[in-house]
Amino acid sequence: FFWGVYDFAKLYPEYFYLMFLDRSAPRAPRRSPAVRVVTEMYAHVGELLEDCVEAGDVKPGLDAFTVYNVIVSSVHGIAALYVCDRLAEGTDPDALAHAVLDTAIAGVRSGSLAGINTAMRHRSKARPQARRGRRSSLRRGNAARRS
Repeated sequence: FFWGVYDFAKLYPEYFYLMFLDRSAPRAPRRSPAVRVVTEMYAHVGELLEDCVEAGDVKPGLDAFTVYNVIVSSVHGIAALYVCDRLAEGTDPDALAHAVLDTAIAGVRSGSLAGINTAMRHRSKARPQARRGRRSSLRRGNAARRS
């Protein structure tokens, strides 16, 4: 499934752009077939996680919704770069897509998502905390290096 998102972007870049990148396009209604497919994929990822835990490839306790979101977001990122022609010159998009997907899967296998739940109804350590009264050194440019 996840590789299929990237393939879809390569085969139908205009549709990928319209569905995922064009903010003027309306969102799919909750009862649409597209949303139903995504909901089914969450369940399928849950089943795959259970199989991976039983095989010893993945640590138990990972949230299927979070795993799905992390992997699909990784693939969407490279697909968007491809569709919008934003890859660095000379970059092999397929090799980069494989590297991105392999890295996301390695993160899942390592247990880096343990205790993280990306559902809006839950608070998780995945949500960045606001820093008050401090400005990023990246925003200050050379001034940060002088201090």
